[in-house]
Order: sequence, then structure tokens, then C-alpha cells
Amino acid sequence: MDDVAGRADFHRLVTQVVAPVALAHGFVVGMLDDRNDSALFHAEPLEEFLGRHPEVASGPGHQRVMCIDLWVHRSDDRRSVSAQLEGTDVGRWLAPSGYDALSEAAAAFDDQATSLAALARGLELMLA
Repeated sequence: MDDVAGRADFHRLVTQVVAPVALAHGFVVGMLDDRNDSALFHAEPLEEFLGRHPEVASGPGHQRVMCIDLWVHRSDDRRSVSAQLEGTDVGRWLAPSGYDALSEAAAAFDDQATSLAALARGLELMLA
């Protein structure tokens, strides 16, 4: 699969698999970035999101954040994904629950569709 087709497939999968979970939990689509194989979601309205998730309410030095970003990136090998919530790997946010879906999916399947499905399940747990 060429890179343009792979990028289109990644964006389609993000839109179909991750976006419904993100949208249901207070995010809006920010952009699908072709140059960096990424998708960006913003928490909106911010105050409602922070009320439900105060653990992400402070930035460096406990300064009040102005926005909450959720980034999803396609890996360099084009087979798996990574994700960060407000600059912190989603896996670290999920660690207290014992859910390590992205590592498990990447190791077991080495497939971006499976990794995105695992990310969606992790987001559902994290944002519930």
C-alpha cells in the first residue's frame, strides 16, 4: 500500500473507530494532519470536560490549561498507533486501571486497525 493510500486508511479508521468515542466524551475533531500522519481532538466545552476530569486540569507548574488535546499518531512503520492526552501517553493515564491495550495490540497484532480499536476501548475506560 502506498503512503497516500495508507494515510487515507489511517484517517478513515480514526474517523470510524476513535472519533465516536472521543466525541461521546467531550472532544471535537481538531484536524487530520496529512504531513505528520496524526489526528487531533480538542476537549470542548473545556470547562465541562475539566469538571469531569480534574486530573488533567493543571499543566506544567499547576498552571490552568487553556485547552485539552488528544493526539493520535500513526507509527513510523505505519502499522501501529500512539496517542497522547495533554502531552502524556494515554498508557500512563490508563496505568491505574491496569489496561495496557496499545502495547498489547501492537505486540499481538502489529496492525493499526487493531491498535486504534484498542485505543478506543482505552479511551472509553479512561473517560467514563
